[in-house]
Parts: sequence; C-alpha cells; structure tokens
Amino acid sequence: MKRGATWQACNTDCGCPSILQAKRAYRALSLSGYARIDIRVDADGKTYVLEANPNPQLAYGEDFAESAAHAGIAYRDLLQKIVNLGLSWRPERPG
Repeated sequence: MKRGATWQACNTDCGCPSILQAKRAYRALSLSGYARIDIRVDADGKTYVLEANPNPQLAYGEDFAESAAHAGIAYRDLLQKIVNLGLSWRPERPG
C-alpha cells in the first residue's frame, strides 16, 4: 500500500456505494475493457472519483494488481481476464 492507503476488499457485484460510483464513472467515460478508477471516501462516507486510468500499469506489485489481489484475484488470473477481454472485443459499427 502506498501513502497510507487502506484497502477494502469488495467484488464488483457487492453493491457498495464506492463500486457503484466507479461503475458510473466507467460508463460515463465510455471506457471499454479494463481500467482503474481511483476513488476516495471521506469520513462521512461520501465517495469522490479522483481519476480514471484506461491503461493502468499492470506490473506485479503495482496498484492495479494489488487491488485485484485484495479482491481475491491472483495476478496470473488478472492477466488472463485482460487477455480474454481483448480477444472478445468487437468494435462498434456505425448505423
């Protein structure tokens, strides 16, 4: 963990306000595939989106991989999920 950050393991289907806010930001920015949404929660529980990174550092030990590990996703599985997303992606066709 960096700079005193705390982690709260949560899968993407838990329904907690932070995850819902991150999903809204992802959709609002029309992101696809994987991305890292940086959020902070204040002492009153209010969630703030700080930034969205559509191409986060994937190296072992970096924030994206650490977040996945805290959610119970092994590094190898994380990389496989990203490869699978890429293989299944189809560009949108106008009209």
